[in-house]
Amino acid sequence: MAAKKGISGNHIYIDKRNRYIHYDNFTKKGYLIDRQSEDKYRLYQNRFIFIVCLMVLCIDFFSSWFTFFGFFAILFVLIELVFRYTFLLKLRTVATIEKATKYTMVKEVAESKDKKKVLLKIGLYSAFGVLIIVNAYLSDFDTSTFILCLGLSFFAFYYVYINIVAYFKIK
Repeated sequence: MAAKKGISGNHIYIDKRNRYIHYDNFTKKGYLIDRQSEDKYRLYQNRFIFIVCLMVLCIDFFSSWFTFFGFFAILFVLIELVFRYTFLLKLRTVATIEKATKYTMVKEVAESKDKKKVLLKIGLYSAFGVLIIVNAYLSDFDTSTFILCLGLSFFAFYYVYINIVAYFKIK
């Protein structure tokens, strides 16, 4: 039987009725994420990772670093504005949030109780983190592109860390 796929993260809390609440640090409000909004929330939740991946893929298409970083800065601001002013405003606000009910990615992975799947994720994220650096080195990328690949590798090893911690919490 497959485990229920939920939402987790640094800004996710679960209330007494087992509903997911996104707490926005800027507005200091909680937003109720209903079942219809979960997939869209997951997409917005990974927006930073998508931008970094897109940066690595598109690095050769820009003539200067100024246009490269300018384009992605504008893209970042636009995606953030869409998240805050279209997606979050469509969600219902919640008056009170209990900070003790935080639902982290470690808890979500540990609740899956599938040790083989967690080990597979650890192996795949580790391989990706190493291979992105090896590719950058063998392709003889310049320093700034190499640093961008290091950032992507950092994300991969962050997920390795989360999965290792969750692996030891699985009962």
